[in-house]
Amino acid sequence: MQKIDNSVDYINANFQNEELSATTIESIFDAYTKAQRDLLHQLDDLANNSSNADPETETKQKLAILNNAFEVTNDVDDLLHEYGAHKNNHLHAKHYEIAIEAWDEIMHAFDNANVSKKGFPQRATYHLELMERMALNHNAGVAPTIETYNRVLDMWSRSQEHMLSSRVESIMKRIGWSNLSHNHQHDGTVTADALGVEPNADTYRIMMRAWCKTAGNVVLSKNKIGNAAFNASGYLMKMQSLMGKGSGDFEPTLDDYTVVLRAWTRAG
Repeated sequence: MQKIDNSVDYINANFQNEELSATTIESIFDAYTKAQRDLLHQLDDLANNSSNADPETETKQKLAILNNAFEVTNDVDDLLHEYGAHKNNHLHAKHYEIAIEAWDEIMHAFDNANVSKKGFPQRATYHLELMERMALNHNAGVAPTIETYNRVLDMWSRSQEHMLSSRVESIMKRIGWSNLSHNHQHDGTVTADALGVEPNADTYRIMMRAWCKTAGNVVLSKNKIGNAAFNASGYLMKMQSLMGKGSGDFEPTLDDYTVVLRAWTRAG
């Protein structure tokens, strides 16, 4: 990590007003993501050998690895800020996807380690929104795919963030069925239908589970739980409708029906 930091410091000191080559940017991104993967592998090794470790020592080691991995992920994020497309035209969609994937991976690591930490979906959403805006410039080489949207939606659906269902709905509204429109709205906001992005079966499943998770919040009133179950049912019905029109990929599974039925039972 020290070598990576020294390399970036050198670049910052000597190339502030110059574009980095595509190869240099790729090398830096690869170095950071490899460092993150190595740390997460250390976390896996620690979990696999936990039976022989002192619990207090193991907890300290786990937190130290998680914090280091978080810092690496944050550095990848900073790298995109430092060499954003407004300064450097060698950044492409894959670089933003790397940052989103990095936040997703570190979120998984914190969840698997049962360590509570929030803010990961917001960081990923920021990059998604950047990609949406840049996609309006068709020469930028940056546009989110449905897989990009699904990854960010899934992060929200797994989170404990406040108003997570509202956030996934706001993202979902930007995913449209048609690519006929090529203009942003009068208020300047970007719509994904201008990008030609269409939701797939995974998109609807993620949305169902996000609403079902809201329905599982015991603090909510029965009325709000019922509203969440109703919204989850709406996505299940969309899948049924698409399947009925011949789109076999949208056929709901038994698990899809089960999670929605469970949401309704909580509504009383």
